Amino acid sequence: MARTVHIIGAGVAGLSSAVELAEQGQAVVVHEAASNAGGRCRSYHDPALDMLIDNGNHLVLSGNHAVMRLLDMIGARNALHGPDTASFSFVDLADNTRWTLRMSEGKIEETFYPRNPLDVLAQQIVAIGAMEEVNVDDLYALVRRAAPFAELPRGSFEGVLDMLSGRYPSDEFAELRPRIVWDRIGGKVRAREGAKRVAVVNAGTIPDRGLYGVFLSGDESGKSRRVGELDEEMVFESRTGEVFLLGASSWRIDEITHDRVLVSPAPGEPGKMPFWHGDRPGRPPEFGRAIGELARTLTAAPRREAVRKLTEEHGLDRRAAANLRAYLDEQAEATGEVPSDRTIVVERYLDEVGDWRVCVLSPFGARVHAPWALAIEARMLIRACLEKSISRLSSLVPGTLVISAQIWSTTSVRRPSLKFGTHSTI
Repeated sequence: MARTVHIIGAGVAGLSSAVELAEQGQAVVVHEAASNAGGRCRSYHDPALDMLIDNGNHLVLSGNHAVMRLLDMIGARNALHGPDTASFSFVDLADNTRWTLRMSEGKIEETFYPRNPLDVLAQQIVAIGAMEEVNVDDLYALVRRAAPFAELPRGSFEGVLDMLSGRYPSDEFAELRPRIVWDRIGGKVRAREGAKRVAVVNAGTIPDRGLYGVFLSGDESGKSRRVGELDEEMVFESRTGEVFLLGASSWRIDEITHDRVLVSPAPGEPGKMPFWHGDRPGRPPEFGRAIGELARTLTAAPRREAVRKLTEEHGLDRRAAANLRAYLDEQAEATGEVPSDRTIVVERYLDEVGDWRVCVLSPFGARVHAPWALAIEARMLIRACLEKSISRLSSLVPGTLVISAQIWSTTSVRRPSLKFGTHSTI
């Protein structure tokens, strides 16, 4: 007896199901309440905006293999059409501001993901073991299917199992409760009582901000008083005896331990400014090179051509485009050159109180500027025997050598500047 399959809804999912069933020889009836098929994927004219609005998913790319296969099955691939370039228009209904996002060049920064995050692995093992008993070899194979653990050594994997089963490197961790039972002879892992609740309540990870507490050393009360906190990288780059500013006071570093910095007051002494990275990542080098290339081409182009490029290719309105070009012109007027992907500008000038400042300007971002700062500071100490502080932030500090993270961070310089090529040494 022949059977008929009824499909409710003629959206993309319903249509693709109907085609697949029809290819298998099934009788199919599609039911749709609307006047046309396609589900939510349709366009309509909005009278308030006087625009054609795409409702639903209209973005089909070459990687959408299932969609392409459906179009081939119904003979509609040739009917698929779209814009020549990837262009997305936006409208702010509050003030009627309009802008366009274009991604015609298809460039994207390289993506990095953590390799072998063992804290995450421990969480996943407890969660998997809480569901059922699992074979250790199967668990290892399952874990290595995830990209972050694709190269996970067997020793590290078993080290996590050791820790979770209560085998700690010292008695300092004796108060921690084991979360799993690892049967080494049978090669099985299962969760202990309460592990499932722990896995559910403590899902996710908390980033370690790497902050060191700053405490007053030599406190007679027996308890060190907390002064503040410093970023881990700031502490790593500091040495005993150095002076830094915290709040409105100067502090000399007496000792650096594994988790704190002990300091004593250094009133009236100049010190370097601390920095905190927070959760914001540094600019990717690819993005820095793109900014530098854009700055170079905009500066070299006639003003009208630069404004046209910014409005048509980068989605800026004319006023924003003109302001950006003006920023670049001021930088070129002040230093004779704009930092770019091919040029690094070194500025030397006097600040408002008569102290010298030196700025190394480039568009490459903190991931490049951070090692530069360390290298320049080391060279200065070797060649000049001077204590100079290094800042790679865009805010300028008196008496410091600054690695600037922005291509137009100092536009008020009036002294002649030095210019080095990207392969020059300082």
